[in-house]
Amino acid sequence: MPALLSNLLAALSRMTPFKHAREPVFRSVDEAPSNAVIASSEDSGSQSNSSRLHDVELREIVHGFLSRSDYQPPNTPHDTILRTKVSAEINDWSLDIDPTMISKMVETSCWYTETAFAHTSPEHRYYIALYTACMLYGEDVGNQDPNAVSQFARRLVRGEPQAHPIFDRLAGLLKDAHLY
Repeated sequence: MPALLSNLLAALSRMTPFKHAREPVFRSVDEAPSNAVIASSEDSGSQSNSSRLHDVELREIVHGFLSRSDYQPPNTPHDTILRTKVSAEINDWSLDIDPTMISKMVETSCWYTETAFAHTSPEHRYYIALYTACMLYGEDVGNQDPNAVSQFARRLVRGEPQAHPIFDRLAGLLKDAHLY
């Protein structure tokens, strides 16, 4: 086991994450931009063969590590009611969000909520899933408009409208947190 852990740590130390709009991609450090900023761009299928190879290597290392450990993934059921409500809420935002992005936001926020908060009430899970969806989309907005993020706290405290509608929704969720 120590050799496996050592190999995992060595492999991970050679990797740096690049955030893509569709899925995280790991690339070796020598491919990182010289300014060391994690780049974000649309994944248009132009992922390099080297990058795909690193993805496969990382998956194999992590899968090997987990298969040799006592780890068992949580077996939590999909909450179809939660997914329906979250999807309807996101569609009500009336923002120009790609349907694929909406699908991924619903899947990610609900999966996280179902896994980590299965012990809570349906209302609380709904709140957490919406909060998570807002944060996921808010991160994308923040990449395009950093000022919208940097102004969030000041506008929240002053009760001012936010610079982007997703942050208005997030502010509303934070104001209503005591209800959940």
